[in-house]
Amino acid sequence: MQTPSRDPNRTQPELAWFAGSLSFYGGIGLVLLSILDRSGGVPIRLPDLWYGNRHFWPFIGATLVVMGFKLLRHRRAIRWEPSKPGVRYHSVVLYTRTTCPLCDEAKLLLMDYAEWLPAIIEVDIDEDPELQEKFTTCVPVVQCDGRVRFRGRINEALLRRLIEGTKPVA
Repeated sequence: MQTPSRDPNRTQPELAWFAGSLSFYGGIGLVLLSILDRSGGVPIRLPDLWYGNRHFWPFIGATLVVMGFKLLRHRRAIRWEPSKPGVRYHSVVLYTRTTCPLCDEAKLLLMDYAEWLPAIIEVDIDEDPELQEKFTTCVPVVQCDGRVRFRGRINEALLRRLIEGTKPVA
């Protein structure tokens, strides 16, 4: 099934940075508080909820640290711009699988460069036996104007070079 991936209401980088920072540092705080509590070094009395679930708080803290790290890593503001403005290519197709974390990463990276790319058409190869045979486990695959440009992880520096070296479409 082909679905355009450009979302005009996608999360602003500043909001993602704030949520990522809050999760990351809040998680570190929970882990440190848990360590202090176990060593008897907490100078204040914590809420009763804390004492009823002492073994659970380090797990929550570690989960928040991982979530915050992922948000900070994936949703960053792009400070790069090509020398000429405008959309490159007539079509960009992203071939994916449903359970592919690398495909999700590729989609996020392409969305970061959406200002210079047309709406991304996402195609799940699991729905088409011919595409399954063609790409097997070699996904994600990024195809620009019918030419395969990336297989597997997208090299961001190469993506920038492709955008810079391609004339904007009229």
